[in-house]
Amino acid sequence: MAANVLTESINISCPPAEVFDFIVDVENGRRWFPGIGEISAEDSLAPGTPGKRYAVQLIKPNGDPLSSTIAVTRCTPGQELAVEAQVLGSTLTTSYRVEPSNGDGTRFSWVLDSDAHGLRAAIRERVMRKVLRAKVVKALEGLRLILERDEERAMTAVRIHRFGPAREVTAVEPYAPRPTPGKGEVLVAQIASSINHIDVARRGGYGRKLLGLKGVKGMPMILGNDVYGEVVSVGPGVEGFTSGDTVFGAKPPSAQGAFAQYVAAPAKMLRHAPKDVGANQLAASPYAFFSAWGPLVGDCGLNEENGPNSSVFIQGGGGAVGSCAIAIAKSFGAFVATNCGPDDIERVRDMGADAVFDYREGELAGNLSNFDIAFCTANPDAEDQMLALLRKGADARYTTVIHPTMRLGDELGAFKGLMRAKKTLGALNKQLRDAKQKAHWSMYKGNTEALEALAGLLSSGRLKLRIAKHFPLAEMVAAQELMEAGVSGKLVVDIG
Repeated sequence: MAANVLTESINISCPPAEVFDFIVDVENGRRWFPGIGEISAEDSLAPGTPGKRYAVQLIKPNGDPLSSTIAVTRCTPGQELAVEAQVLGSTLTTSYRVEPSNGDGTRFSWVLDSDAHGLRAAIRERVMRKVLRAKVVKALEGLRLILERDEERAMTAVRIHRFGPAREVTAVEPYAPRPTPGKGEVLVAQIASSINHIDVARRGGYGRKLLGLKGVKGMPMILGNDVYGEVVSVGPGVEGFTSGDTVFGAKPPSAQGAFAQYVAAPAKMLRHAPKDVGANQLAASPYAFFSAWGPLVGDCGLNEENGPNSSVFIQGGGGAVGSCAIAIAKSFGAFVATNCGPDDIERVRDMGADAVFDYREGELAGNLSNFDIAFCTANPDAEDQMLALLRKGADARYTTVIHPTMRLGDELGAFKGLMRAKKTLGALNKQLRDAKQKAHWSMYKGNTEALEALAGLLSSGRLKLRIAKHFPLAEMVAAQELMEAGVSGKLVVDIG
């Protein structure tokens, strides 16, 4: 006898026949149950016909795919559709049931049964129940939003359903559930955002082990970090923001990010948008600025007091993080040297860089030396050159945002990866000890002080990122593919 693994239901204010027809037409609604699986037909039988078979790509909790085949075992028109799948040596039966409720409404139920027996099966079913429940509840709410066309509780969002190439895993969904701001959060109606390299990398699975330790996991997932829009509502404990305020900032990496019409972001990571700054810069700069502030200010201790007596070399000054780093260092009065591509040389000089080199000239150490800080933002293979630029015997610092911590976590597992990263960085610092130098591997961290500094630099015009192109939210696949192909400048995503 089959054992019930999970049962979840939801009320939908549509007639049962309409709900049932939608469920039966799985070939036209292959993503209607996002985060659990995608379905494609294997034969030409009509949808809902017993015996019809489908290829299924199930999604494991870690985002990996698990291929299977399902077949329709029974179909009672207007009442129930049941399919069976062979998974992990047992038969799982999923039933979709509809019944009248509240007049013209429908009570829709999703039921999962298993024929497995024994201790192993019991443990597996318990794990499945724990993993699936939240996904099923979310998916049922998404189904309700689609069928009811509930514009007040839905939003258009770009979601991925597993890790992989943009064209294969990305979906623009017009009826994704709209988030509700939690304690300390602000709900923002997005006007624009921007794509950062971390978004493309995460879509491919980069960092999922270590980010998973921080709760950044689960499918479907919305990527994106840069926030620029209008406040819709505020969560408990939020002060200083009210409905209608225009704000900007960045949300830390999460499973419910900024590539959507609405985003719930921590209030401490947002600020009122300067009225004298254009939308492009407000949408494109926050995440990149935080990524530069942490290494220079947090790791290397650059500030107003020591800045005028400091010299900073910034590798990749033409990029978004590099440009932000130049603006930060110059705001503290430091001497700044950088390298960049030929198209960025004049813009970087206009931002205040004291010495600018074409990166195609190659070796740096022959031209430069005795820097207090060397900051890598582009090419980790040049680490030896960067270290050779540092002053000896003066507590000089090397810092980088491109290091193997996330990759090691993915390859070795979170704990082993962290230990290997710590050991590798420790070995490097041991080599630098005699010269009284130190190396830092910087991880992203936003803070209010950085956001205030960003607002000031944008308003004064001392920071202006290059904007390469605009994309509407619906063209996110093309935008990510352009980012992967290589583009000079930021890609802005128009949402509002």
